[in-house]
Amino acid sequence: YGSVLYSDTISDKLYVGGTFSRADGHYAYGIAAWDGSNWDTLDGGIGCCNSIPNNVGGTINTIIRYQNNIYIGGYFGSLYGSSINGFTRWNGTTWDTINTGFGVNGVAQQYCVFYNLLYCVGSFDYAGNYASHDIAAWDGNDWIPVVLPSGIYCTSSSLYGIAVLQNSLYFVGNFSD
Repeated sequence: YGSVLYSDTISDKLYVGGTFSRADGHYAYGIAAWDGSNWDTLDGGIGCCNSIPNNVGGTINTIIRYQNNIYIGGYFGSLYGSSINGFTRWNGTTWDTINTGFGVNGVAQQYCVFYNLLYCVGSFDYAGNYASHDIAAWDGNDWIPVVLPSGIYCTSSSLYGIAVLQNSLYFVGNFSD
């Protein structure tokens, strides 16, 4: 099934992410792009359906363009034998293993670009090598932990959405103050 759409006006493609293995009869694990006439399988996708611990499945939850690459996030484990833990990017030709992500069971729920940083919310304790509880920012090379405002903490370890309005960053999820 498909669970997320991203309309990319730069490449004039509609990216579809989720838990599926084919697009138009060709292997496209977890992601494909539609140009209005044909499917692009993006090098066969990322194999999200069989690459997380214990083969319990996987899915893509978020897609966005950032610094001229397509970033995807969700719940998936490896790519080309490298651990990516829910985070990777497509440069237009190949997938980048980046060798970072959100820990073994981390999940990316949604991305948002704000002040030239790619923000991610989800359910995770680490972003790359940094302790970062459920929200982090990516600068294109490394993760930056984001500290929630004083007194706010996530109760069930999950933020679900993030957006920008009037020069402020907003997030929703399971948290209290």
